[in-house]
Amino acid sequence: AMTVCQSKTQEQPGLSEAAAVATLTQATIGIGVFSLPYATAQIGILPSALGTLVIAVMSAAGIYVGVESVQLHAGRGPAELQTLVNNVRASVGESPSGLGFLSDLCGDLFGPAMR
Repeated sequence: AMTVCQSKTQEQPGLSEAAAVATLTQATIGIGVFSLPYATAQIGILPSALGTLVIAVMSAAGIYVGVESVQLHAGRGPAELQTLVNNVRASVGESPSGLGFLSDLCGDLFGPAMR
């Protein structure tokens, strides 16, 4: 048996990227399945439906931004992307929206409406 002070001689295999995505997706859907009926009972069907619609639109917008970003930066290497990140940080400083650096990066990539 291995003690706490001993190190492993072989690395344990981790989750694949697909398995990690599947696990997170299952957890997120599971939380929603169990919490949505309770939340709907607390606030009513109309606010619940509107909230669900807002979340759906936000999710679709996030997917769109992700896909556009991949298409826009296809073929760029890590060094070139790091240079882009550094240039954005240097030019905008702290995010005026309070949402952080990602907000600024999206604004530079896709225009001010995405800040």
